[in-house]
Formats: sequence, structure tokens, C-alpha cells
Amino acid sequence: MNKMTPQIRFQGFTDDWEERKLVSMTNYKNGKGHEDKQATIGKLELINLNSISISGGLKHSGKFIDEADDTLQKDDLVMILSDVGHGDLLGRVALIPEDDRFVLNQRVALLRPNATADPQFLFSYINAHQDYFKAQGAGMSQLNISKGSVENFISFVPIIEEQKKIGTFFKQLDNTITLHQRKLDLLKEQKKGFLQKMFPKNGAKVPELRFAGFADDWEERKLGEIFNYEQPTKYIVKSTEYDDNF
Repeated sequence: MNKMTPQIRFQGFTDDWEERKLVSMTNYKNGKGHEDKQATIGKLELINLNSISISGGLKHSGKFIDEADDTLQKDDLVMILSDVGHGDLLGRVALIPEDDRFVLNQRVALLRPNATADPQFLFSYINAHQDYFKAQGAGMSQLNISKGSVENFISFVPIIEEQKKIGTFFKQLDNTITLHQRKLDLLKEQKKGFLQKMFPKNGAKVPELRFAGFADDWEERKLGEIFNYEQPTKYIVKSTEYDDNF
């Protein structure tokens, strides 16, 4: 990316991107505590520090309340303001999927995009620039970022039409990744099941599941009977500059 334009763009867009602060594109609001009335069931789900994954996905918090003065709306951005350890979740955002189902808890912020910003674009842009928010973290055992640090985050943004193109593009990529991840998880579970059923259990001579045409008992053998083992050749490792790190 040069000073004001990216290296790759959608066709038809040539204008320079504009340098803007997050405060000019969103309305910021802090969450508040609901500990005195939260439960494991209820009408409204709380968005807390456990609700946002490292990839920006929205997770179930398992905490609910029955009523609130202000609920979140579809395409609101919610941001983590506190994290332990290295602060990898600081500034991570997720998108709210529907109106009037979620309520913001403390240490999580609401960023409601205005008419100059596309929610999907901001979601991708903010989550791609986590180094800024990690650097803003203050504290010892728990790192925190302030409203000022969030609102002063500087981004380069195009006109709204190009934002929407970019936001839709990355949303489609995320959907494809999620779909393949689910397929991968399913295949891993299937493999685990086959491993349990296609090898004999202790004391058994045949597995529970077999390919057609095989009926003989399995034979008990020692590993040394079915392959030749050779002692590896000894060798000397020369000292390297990395030795002190081990």
C-alpha cells in the first residue's frame, strides 16, 4: 500500500483513501455491570469478555438477563476492552447479528457505525490492526484500553461504496473458512470413531467394523516381528548461536 491507496482494488475505484479516526465513524458507548441480575437463562444474552473469539467470532456467554434499558442492534460492533496475559484479545471486535437480542456488559464497548462507515469493512479493518490496541494496553495482570485509545485509532478508509465491496468480500471469505472448518471438524470426529471401531478392543480378536470380504481373526504379533529396527547412527551437533536458548 502506498500513501493513500491499497495495492489491490476492485475495478472502478481510483480515489485516494482518507485518513480518519474511529471516533468520526462510530458512536462509542461503554457497557455496564449486570452481575446482580444475571442468570443462566433469560430473554437477553449478555455480551461479556468471553463473547468474542480471537478470530472475531461471536460466542455464547451463557449469561442472560430479562430486561434492559438499551439493547444492541444488528451490525453493531462490540469490542473487548480488558484482557489478561499478552492482551491478544484487546480491541478485538465482533458483529451483532440481530436486533434486540443482546445487551452489553462491562469492559466491553459498543461501536455503532454511522452513515460514513460500513460495519463489515470496520470489522475486518479493526481486527487486522490488533497491534495498535495491544500497544495501548495498560495495567499489570490485566491489560485495559481506554475510550480515548479506541476513538483515536487512525484508519485509512475509502468512500462508502468501496467499503461495502471490501466488507462483502471478506465476509464471503470468512463464511467459506467457517464452512470448511466445520467440514474439517466433522472429518476429525469421523476419524476418531473409525479408529475406535476398526481396531480390536482389548481381549477381542476382530474389530467392530470391517471392510466387506474379511472375516478372519486378527493375529497377535510383536512389533519386532513385522519390521526391522536399526539403531540410528550417532553424530555430533556443532555449537550454534542458538544453543543458549535451549
